[in-house]
Amino acid sequence: TRCSSTRPAPRGESGDEAIDLNVDGTTDFRRLTQVTPNGEIFAIRVWVFPAAERNTPVAQLLLNPERHHVQAQINTVISR
Repeated sequence: TRCSSTRPAPRGESGDEAIDLNVDGTTDFRRLTQVTPNGEIFAIRVWVFPAAERNTPVAQLLLNPERHHVQAQINTVISR
């Protein structure tokens, strides 16, 4: 899998990745990752969108993921 990305920072910034599953040079999906720290706990949210949404502003995608055909929406918590 090849990804071009901005990795999430530990202070809670979002990552925005173009994912090329079959390494043919074409983006297959766009993955957004949001890490929100809260003391010893980190809330992790991940959204996967189709490649057609690769140029859509992040704020628009997160405001209404269903409208932008979200393929997966995952929420979890990591604690130390």
